[in-house]
Amino acid sequence: MRSRVFSVADERVSLLQTGTCSPFVEVTMGKSDLALPEGSTGEERKAWERFEESLIRTEMVACLETENPDPEAVLQIYVSPEFRMVAESRIIDMWDDEEGACMETKGVLSLVEPTRVCNRIQDFRAEGVAAQHSQVVFNEGRKPYEDVYFKESLKTFVRIPGGMALHYINYARAGNLGRLERWAGPGQIRGSQEGNVAELQRRLRGGASGPPSPPTDPGRLPASPG
Repeated sequence: MRSRVFSVADERVSLLQTGTCSPFVEVTMGKSDLALPEGSTGEERKAWERFEESLIRTEMVACLETENPDPEAVLQIYVSPEFRMVAESRIIDMWDDEEGACMETKGVLSLVEPTRVCNRIQDFRAEGVAAQHSQVVFNEGRKPYEDVYFKESLKTFVRIPGGMALHYINYARAGNLGRLERWAGPGQIRGSQEGNVAELQRRLRGGASGPPSPPTDPGRLPASPG
């Protein structure tokens, strides 16, 4: 899964570096874009199907207007606790400890349970590109917190003519997805990512810190941060 995260990012970044930026947010639940190797046993197939049942894949490209030419500076704004706790209303607290970069989120009644996890963070810098990889390494998992069994995500900012492009790819698996979560989940996640981008764009244009602009659809609820 980690190899797939980097492979997807490589493909998107290469395209963005040509100057082609076409924004989108894509959310899929209950399936992946990977296939089991040929010759897998029946038990291996069953295990993979169980894994996929609660797998959430999110990919986004955003095209941002900014005079800031430094992808690293924009990335640091986007991943900072100050920004995220304004942009993502479910985040209660963020802190660093020996487990890594930790976060607690509140739940949404009948849809999402609260979470308490820590991530191992790795940064990458190159000419015109800055990226941050995040992997869950600690999961509270005891009530009232939901299990977060697995998460691999990568945020990449790429300098493009006239501004900056953001590519985001996230694979995550938490508790079993019920019919309500499958129905409401994609809209929640899209709304959350669109809200993050709207707040970042506002700041890059010189807007003051404050509550983010509401998502396009006010019925959407922010999904688990990635």
